[in-house]
Amino acid sequence: MLIVGLRQGRRVDQRQHQCTSGRERRVQRDVNQEARDYTQSLMETEAYAASSGERKKIERLFGEAKSILSMVRLRLRGLTGARDEFLLIATVQNLKRLANRTARPPPPMMA
Repeated sequence: MLIVGLRQGRRVDQRQHQCTSGRERRVQRDVNQEARDYTQSLMETEAYAASSGERKKIERLFGEAKSILSMVRLRLRGLTGARDEFLLIATVQNLKRLANRTARPPPPMMA
C-alpha cells in the first residue's frame, strides 16, 4: 500500500525541507502491517508472557537434547519410531535431573 501526500496547499515547515526534496512525500506501508500490529498488541498481554515462559522451557530441553544427547536426527523411522525416540530422550533427561537433585548433599544446618 502506498500513501502519497502532495506538498501543495499545505503549510511547509522548515524541517520538512531537510527531509523531502520532491513535490510529494511517499510512505510505504506493507499490506500485512495490520496483522503485524495485531500480533504486537497480543505480545503485550499476560497470557503471551506465560506462554513465552513455557515455550522457553521446552526449547531449552530440546536444545539440551540436540547438543548433549546428540539428537541431531531421528534414527527410528515412522511416527511410532519418532515417538519412541522422543520418549527415550525425555526419560534420559528426567533421570539426569533426578540424579542431580538426589546426589546433592543437604544444605548445612545453621545453629
